[in-house]
Amino acid sequence: MVHQTVSKVCYTNVNGLMSTKMELNELLNRTTPDVAVLCETKWKNEWGTPDIGDDKYDLWMKNRSDKGGGGVTILTKKCVKVEKVIKSEDKSEILQVMIRSGNGRIMNYVGVYVPPMTNAWQKEEHEEMLVDVLKGLEKIVMESSDIVIVGDFNCKEINWETLTTTGSESSWSNRLLNWAVENLMTQWVDCDTRFSGRDKPSRLDLVFTKDMEIIETIHYDSPLGKSDHVLMEFNLKNENVIIDENYKVRRFKYSKADFEKLRKYFVAVDWKDFEDAEDVRKKWDEFIRIYNSAVEKFVPRGGARCRKGKEWFNTKCKEARNCKSNAWNRWKKRKTESRWEEYIGARNKYIEIIRMERRNFHYERDMIDKCINEPKLFFRHINGKMKKKEGVSRLKVEGKIYEDAQDMAEVMNNSFRSVFTVEGEFDAGRDKLVRNILSTVPVSYEEILKMMEELDVNKATGPDGVSNWILKECREQLADKIHSLVVTSLSQGRVPKDWKRANITPIFKGGNKENPLNYRPVSLTSVVGKLCERTIKERWMEHLERDKVLVNCQFGFRRGRSCSMNLLSFYSRVVDIVQEKDMDE
Repeated sequence: MVHQTVSKVCYTNVNGLMSTKMELNELLNRTTPDVAVLCETKWKNEWGTPDIGDDKYDLWMKNRSDKGGGGVTILTKKCVKVEKVIKSEDKSEILQVMIRSGNGRIMNYVGVYVPPMTNAWQKEEHEEMLVDVLKGLEKIVMESSDIVIVGDFNCKEINWETLTTTGSESSWSNRLLNWAVENLMTQWVDCDTRFSGRDKPSRLDLVFTKDMEIIETIHYDSPLGKSDHVLMEFNLKNENVIIDENYKVRRFKYSKADFEKLRKYFVAVDWKDFEDAEDVRKKWDEFIRIYNSAVEKFVPRGGARCRKGKEWFNTKCKEARNCKSNAWNRWKKRKTESRWEEYIGARNKYIEIIRMERRNFHYERDMIDKCINEPKLFFRHINGKMKKKEGVSRLKVEGKIYEDAQDMAEVMNNSFRSVFTVEGEFDAGRDKLVRNILSTVPVSYEEILKMMEELDVNKATGPDGVSNWILKECREQLADKIHSLVVTSLSQGRVPKDWKRANITPIFKGGNKENPLNYRPVSLTSVVGKLCERTIKERWMEHLERDKVLVNCQFGFRRGRSCSMNLLSFYSRVVDIVQEKDMDE
């Protein structure tokens, strides 16, 4: 752990996250803020989680559900320890992220979006929303300290230097000003933040702090995408925010393992306790103990590799970005119509170039060759092109909303359990059906060795942590141990607990994404357990085929007798019948 006394924050109104994702990712990679606050994201819950941050940031969203537009998003670096996230549940759009500091204090980062009165709102509904905003802000200020509140408040009537307003006593501007003054909030934005060509510039985006201080001043930069709100960056002096340098999962890098030393270790290690164990569970525990010891010694660890979403951002893109920035600065110095048109042209050219360069990036040209050996690259590439991202952003059960990851996992687990059917014992007069009974499941050492040789090293490990890499590369040294485990398990009719465990991934089937019953579970189980299952299946199918337990018309789950073959067989039979009928006539 280390302590950081300065937090770098960036904020902007993106006017639609979907159209600014590329620029936003480039900005995050280039400036690496600790916290990024975005408003008017216009993101919908059914789109899942946006692909921003290049796996370096945690992301929380408060999306508008009853109408389009709006929305607030906060990103924090994964190394920052987030204590709690609170989303407003009324008509307001407020998102609060709480970060714990080294001395135990909580730093509160709050994103706010206050929409203007438009045709999308009824007057009474808009007034109710404004009341909810003030109530939410009042609650945060009363219950918290060390607060920074940023957002688009759509309140241009206030002069923050003189603390006066041109609005009436009941106006939104007067109520916001009273809230800020009564709660001793400091407002830091000292210039206009929204520019729209011929329209008069206005100060809509504001930064409030309490018990926190901005170092030097706020830096203003050109808008992202086609937004007309400036990008703001500033540094906050804080109370030793905890930075966890080991936040990344230190995964084993099996491809970098010293397999020669692993083989020697498995030969030299004492397997006596494993061989003496009679119960399959004790035998498995000994195997896992030796396996884990070897992996810790000879397999290096490394942080999860982040995808570099900026490899396509070349010199041409940088030149276009600088051209846009220079045009913006020239317009800021002298706000003429010609310079505004020059900025709009540079901005549109920049957007066109980054889209073209990303589309023409050589990664796509190499994709076909790479996908032959690494099929995951293909699906990763396709998923990156999709508007809808797979993932569970929130769930709804009996009217209650769940957005916390732990709570959603429990809801999914209960949902999967509720639809699971426990099969009763099947008795269809087996003695009358077959004469030969499969009483044992013989398994040979050679069969286990061959299956280990055929393992796909690109497959993920199960919950027990046993890797296909290790089993395949050290098959000569471990095949007899795996054979012993499988034989003992089959003879005793029991399996280790690890073989019953699985990492579950919910896959969306269709319908309402907030309904947990619209997901099906996909399980990732133990590799060794799968080897045991495969031997049982092979013996079982051999028995069914050899002793003709299955009738000739049985298709599906049989080698050479797929469902497609069933259709072809049926079609062929129909054709034969028709031809026979024609010949009789």
